Amino acid sequence: MTTDIKQTQISWPQPSHLKKPDPDTATAVLAAVAAPIHFYRDGDVVLYKRPDSGVWQCRYRLLGGAWQRVSTGQRNLVDAARRGCDLYDEARFRERNGLAPLARRFRDAAEATLVELATEMAAGTGK
Repeated sequence: MTTDIKQTQISWPQPSHLKKPDPDTATAVLAAVAAPIHFYRDGDVVLYKRPDSGVWQCRYRLLGGAWQRVSTGQRNLVDAARRGCDLYDEARFRERNGLAPLARRFRDAAEATLVELATEMAAGTGK
């Protein structure tokens, strides 16, 4: 790197936002940023692709504000959008009816069932 300053001049470090990016780094950053992200249902459903996968991933917001991540299993964007919106609708339906939005493990389903049984016992309708 050559500088055009005299020996008697003081050189200050250039701020990082003014430095020219390294071409190799800039290409990697642009490739990562260029990955498309698609929003549906007023931003509550987000479709994106991971760098190491050709399948669309889905992230959707639950009623409590928590985000749930799941793979759509689809390589086509139209099919992935339909599947992501279906997953979102099903999770919202399950939440409204007092069920777990997504049972990934047996423990989650068992805990939801125990809560339901305890509620029925307290109401006098359970066995």
